[in-house]
Amino acid sequence: QALHDAIEEADKAGLLDIELNNGILTVELENGKQFVINRHTASRQIWVSSPVSGASHHNHIADEDCWRDGEGRDLAELLQQDFKQATGLVIGF
Repeated sequence: QALHDAIEEADKAGLLDIELNNGILTVELENGKQFVINRHTASRQIWVSSPVSGASHHNHIADEDCWRDGEGRDLAELLQQDFKQATGLVIGF
């Protein structure tokens, strides 16, 4: 919910179609491309599909209190970079 709210706040012009349904956040861009962010409870991961960086699975790193993918990329940083590249928006969370 926090990510949903942060994206809505950044999208002051209302250019994005933002939907949160059953724990799956879908953000459709003006060009039809989508970000899909889903908490996968069985594997304790957050799955991301980005039109910029592709698909990734993020595990919680307790001692760093963050989510990282297999390449060590931080989820928050990845989403901020990808949203800025795809939309020009700065997402704060």
